[in-house]
Amino acid sequence: MHHYQIRPFSSHVLRTPLLPLSFYTKIMEKEAVISVFEQLQDSLVHEALQLASPELILLVEKYWENPQSLSNKKTTALAYSVLKYCARMASRCTPFGLFAGCTVGEKGQTTNIVMDHKELFQRHTQLDMQFWIALLQELVKQEEVRNTLSYKPNTSLYEVGSFYRYVEYRYQGTKRQHSIAALRKTDLLTLVYQKSRQGITIEALIELLADDASERDDAKDFVNQLIDFQFLVSDLDGALTTKNEWDRINAILARVPNFEKETTFFQRLKRQIESLDFGLVPKPTAYTAIKNVLTEARVTFDKKYLFQTDLTTAASVNTLHPKLHRQTLEALTFLNGIQKNTKDIH
Repeated sequence: MHHYQIRPFSSHVLRTPLLPLSFYTKIMEKEAVISVFEQLQDSLVHEALQLASPELILLVEKYWENPQSLSNKKTTALAYSVLKYCARMASRCTPFGLFAGCTVGEKGQTTNIVMDHKELFQRHTQLDMQFWIALLQELVKQEEVRNTLSYKPNTSLYEVGSFYRYVEYRYQGTKRQHSIAALRKTDLLTLVYQKSRQGITIEALIELLADDASERDDAKDFVNQLIDFQFLVSDLDGALTTKNEWDRINAILARVPNFEKETTFFQRLKRQIESLDFGLVPKPTAYTAIKNVLTEARVTFDKKYLFQTDLTTAASVNTLHPKLHRQTLEALTFLNGIQKNTKDIH
């Protein structure tokens, strides 16, 4: 029987909403519906809501242009939608866009937390993971790219009886759907699996499978089918969209002959996305410029699922008394003690 001991770190993560609770209570003190829309005159509140729901911002802007275009009932419903987001950015500490963020604190002699001014907060914007993977998938469809890449077995692959099973995904429009795929084991498939575990190119696989020149076309078709079925995945497949991810993709695309146009597109896109993070609120034209670049490249995208933004907050003082660590450990010990013993069914 294993005995586990939980110990606290010397540091902690503090999650806080973007705005204080007083921001929300002041709105509620006013009875006029228009007071809700007035909050969006604050550029930071407007930016936070635009990242969360660009469609809602469009409706509000249409209302501003012509308030008489909406009935009283629809105006009230729109105000309540905005109010819900205002409540979230002043009360919920779950990180989501600019609504809430994190910072790191230390153990101290007292519990003392004083948040810094919002000008010291930092944002990090990247392409939405779903969109990023779909964009890279389109590149892999191009033969000159596909032939340059290195391939490995799908990371979710496992063996069940006489089958290889793994998770594959397809796009229905802009939505990603996952399913379990299965391929029956054969000597040929097992050979591909074993030889590709360290990474292998299409040409190397063809050389492995074809005994002579007459079999090369069949071998190539077989390998391409395994790639299309996602049994094999390339090193171009999206990872977490960090700053290093851009460098990784550019390094891969640099190996593709005569691919300067596409490489330039990615470099330009990277620079424009990085420009969003020069401050908490970017220039009004910044998002439009990025969407124009994507449109010019004939890339399909959903405005609602295009960007992912994380917020790093800042505190001038951020310490917790050791007593809070002990109380947390006592609570965890209690919860573990009342938990029923269950057998591992996996």
